[in-house]
Amino acid sequence: MPTQQWIEAWIPACAGMTGLRQNFPLISSIVEIDMFVLISYDIPDDKRRTKVMKALKNYGRHVQYSVFECELKPEAYQALRARLDPLIAVKEDNVRYYFFDEDAIRKIESVGVGGQVARTQPVYVIG
Repeated sequence: MPTQQWIEAWIPACAGMTGLRQNFPLISSIVEIDMFVLISYDIPDDKRRTKVMKALKNYGRHVQYSVFECELKPEAYQALRARLDPLIAVKEDNVRYYFFDEDAIRKIESVGVGGQVARTQPVYVIG
């Protein structure tokens, strides 16, 4: 059985993966990701912007220069905010968090490079 630490590390690593249930048919439903969050940022300072981008790569898929799509449990979202908030200069930077429900996600359209939203569907931890 996976440890809690392994589960917490594994969940953000799965963001952006597609076809997980099809590739692993014996997955059990121990943990399910239930939030789809689009995060965009406008950070003028290169060093801060790079730190934010690196932090976000642990939680979601980098879909445009300053935009990430993340599928998270509420606890992972709180951990992400705890990691990002100290990096943000509130008088200079702008970070936005957009929460989408299932209906809104189905309505997202994408034209050009990058394709449609790559949903993981519910992600399950192998148990």
